[in-house]
Amino acid sequence: KLPSNYIIALRLHPTVQLDSDIKGVIDLTNGFSLEEVLSMTDILITDYSSVGFEFANLERPVIYYPYDLDEYKNTKGLIDDY
Repeated sequence: KLPSNYIIALRLHPTVQLDSDIKGVIDLTNGFSLEEVLSMTDILITDYSSVGFEFANLERPVIYYPYDLDEYKNTKGLIDDY
């Protein structure tokens, strides 16, 4: 459980929808550009997206969370060791 002064803001891939109403989680997919969302973000958590490179320019922490690493390696592959 997150403290009350924390929120998780999501900006999902355009083909993904959030089908849940989770307390403390807001969906910023529609209505905000990627640049706007990144400027409001303190810490970015992402999987394999190149958004991590864009966010790194802001000199803020990026956490890569490869929740499906084995499947991803076997189906799409990686350029380098992860």
